[in-house]
Amino acid sequence: MAAPQAEGLRLTEIVSVRALTVDEDVFDLTTDPDHCFFASGVLVHNCTPAVQAALLRVVLERRVGDLVLPRGIRVFAAMNPPSECGGYDLMPPLANRFIWWKVDKGGQRNWGVWFLSDGGDNGDVENPLDPASEEDRVLQLWPAEYATGRGLVWGFVNGPAGMSYYEPDVPEGQQIRGWPRRRTWTVAARVIAASKIHGLTEIEQSKLLEGTVGVGASAAFEVWRADISMPNVEKLLDGEEEWKPDRTRIDRSSAVMGQCAAFLEATDVKRHDRAKEFWRIAERVCETTADVVWEPSIVVSGKLGLGRSLFRGEKDDPATRVLARLTPIRQASEG
Repeated sequence: MAAPQAEGLRLTEIVSVRALTVDEDVFDLTTDPDHCFFASGVLVHNCTPAVQAALLRVVLERRVGDLVLPRGIRVFAAMNPPSECGGYDLMPPLANRFIWWKVDKGGQRNWGVWFLSDGGDNGDVENPLDPASEEDRVLQLWPAEYATGRGLVWGFVNGPAGMSYYEPDVPEGQQIRGWPRRRTWTVAARVIAASKIHGLTEIEQSKLLEGTVGVGASAAFEVWRADISMPNVEKLLDGEEEWKPDRTRIDRSSAVMGQCAAFLEATDVKRHDRAKEFWRIAERVCETTADVVWEPSIVVSGKLGLGRSLFRGEKDDPATRVLARLTPIRQASEG
């Protein structure tokens, strides 16, 4: 079978692996000028600049030529500081496709505890997870939590703080890591959802957000998030929780409307009744500011088709009233 091809990158099927009898351990296999080595059963390749360009599509789209990587495959990258081992920095386009997590070396005492306890020989994992059941659990919880994450991110980047994009100044010789842009804010919403589902601590979530959008943007987001009081979006759309828009906190209104639209898009449970409540909430928000209703309304009325038709034959039609108030915004965006 021919190996799938991509520009600058090739997957080759490994037919067999055999041990060689030598007098000392062999950790590195060199095929000039590249290095490949096995680490815990994984074949690792040092990312030379030429190969990095080919990896862009693999990392972001999970494609190698015409081959789509199966869902069970995860994409990781590991590196030591190039100054310590003569390796390569990741180019900014590739660096921006990863969540950066710095693993501290630890001190002599920490290493001593690990070394004297098992020295890495104990491969057993306490309370191992069953991958299939864990995936089922995550997929069941994902729609609501991801909707929450998207709403929070949208409220922040659409608010006074902005910070939807900037590329930090990095001193020469230092590796550029995460920084805020639309792609990384999308990943940040996933980090928020995954952190909640997997029960991560606030410190762990903060480190993941820093590795996604950078230290400055992450810190600003967390300060904003701590200051904002959000309703439960599911209860809000079910009419079980009251929430009143505040004209002095447009960012909160933006986050609430974003969460409502994302939640409706993510789950079809009671979708029609919840969409009707969405338009009632949207009309109240329009009384303070119509701008933040624009994008969520387009999602619900356009993508989901849950607009004026919901109220056909009814005397009260908030969807028509809201969409009429948004007409000038639509005309301005199209002009």
